[in-house]
Amino acid sequence: MNDTDLLFLLVGLSVLLLAVHALGAVAERLGQPRMTGELGGGLVLGPTVLGALAPQAHGALFPDTGPVAAAFDAIEQLGMLMLMFLAGAEVRRLLPKENRKVTAWIVAMGLVVPFGIGLAALQVVGLDGLAGPASDPVALSLIVASAVAVTSIPVISRIMLDLGILGTSFGGVVLASAVAEDVVLYVVIAVALGLAQVHGEELTGLPGLLGITSVPAMSVYYVLTTVALFVCMMTVVPRLATAILERMGNRRGERPRRTPGAAGVAGVLLVLVCASGASLLGVQAMFGAFLAGVLAARIEEASGTAVAGELRAFALAFFIPLYFGSIGLGLDLGSDLLLGFTVLFTALACAVKLASVYAGARLGGEGPGGALNLAFAMNARGGPGIALAWLAYEAGIVNAQLFTTLIILAVVTSVMAGAWLRRVLARGRPLRQAAH
Repeated sequence: MNDTDLLFLLVGLSVLLLAVHALGAVAERLGQPRMTGELGGGLVLGPTVLGALAPQAHGALFPDTGPVAAAFDAIEQLGMLMLMFLAGAEVRRLLPKENRKVTAWIVAMGLVVPFGIGLAALQVVGLDGLAGPASDPVALSLIVASAVAVTSIPVISRIMLDLGILGTSFGGVVLASAVAEDVVLYVVIAVALGLAQVHGEELTGLPGLLGITSVPAMSVYYVLTTVALFVCMMTVVPRLATAILERMGNRRGERPRRTPGAAGVAGVLLVLVCASGASLLGVQAMFGAFLAGVLAARIEEASGTAVAGELRAFALAFFIPLYFGSIGLGLDLGSDLLLGFTVLFTALACAVKLASVYAGARLGGEGPGGALNLAFAMNARGGPGIALAWLAYEAGIVNAQLFTTLIILAVVTSVMAGAWLRRVLARGRPLRQAAH
């Protein structure tokens, strides 16, 4: 990268960072998720607005190729890792142990039914015209079904935090259900991405060393490896880390002195090591970062060291806003938006998710009003929905039109969730109701 490239990179980063923070603040003032404004900042500077009005300025600030584009891509990848790390940290810290009956029913209905209907609908309608260059029908089916079923832990937790209901029983049920659903779906998504890789770039890591090339063998490998990785990182590794920290504490007899910034450095190293380990196994690095967040939260509980806390502030100020802004930069609503299809797909996904979660909550003993509130909260797809779309697009599973549809689905459902919960609270109605 020469001095000219560096200049354009710094100017582009400054302009994008200013835009995403400005519109993110506007979104919050309007009672919407900050993510919505950050994505809008990218839209304004991307081909949708700036590219259409001043294509030369857009091409100079945000080129498609070259060292500046490569640097933006690296920052985007790091933003993805930071987002998944913080999502993993939220999982361990916020997972409650109460309301198990209603949570179990919501997970059973709110995950299985939307995922199953998503798969069945694809068999009837077909999305061959929206497939990416990987041309893998199995991976495409898994991604679309996951997009219908996924719930956003970071976005819905932020909405409930802003409304002051995060620590309530309602917040506990929503987060417990979202955690259980997303862990299962992350395994499914990892398998889909692994299958798509068979048709794309040369395999790296363990699959490449083992010489696995056939689709059936790769399917078995990714299912077993991904499930084993998640189970190990969610159970064995956190317990081992806790035992080591407790033993170290017993030997010293007191808590060691903390070096300023040491916890943040530990968090960064944890993300990089776990992401590298996942890549070595042939699993997407983002899942390693997610599991690093789970481990970081367990370390915080055992040692009192704010591993995720120190990293969170910088990630939310720099990497994550730039990540959402970069997603907006990649959208071209002028040429890639299939309006009729997007409206129908969004309506179907919302109807299926709302109905299935409502039915699950009712079967779990929730009253009609509370079940409807839970359904709208669980319908928010937010960051994970956007991450799912971006990963599928990068892997060649979906094309630009379906990518745009999945992004809009994630944004619309997040806005719907926030607006619905604010409306309920403004009217003074309870968020949960016991069945009569």
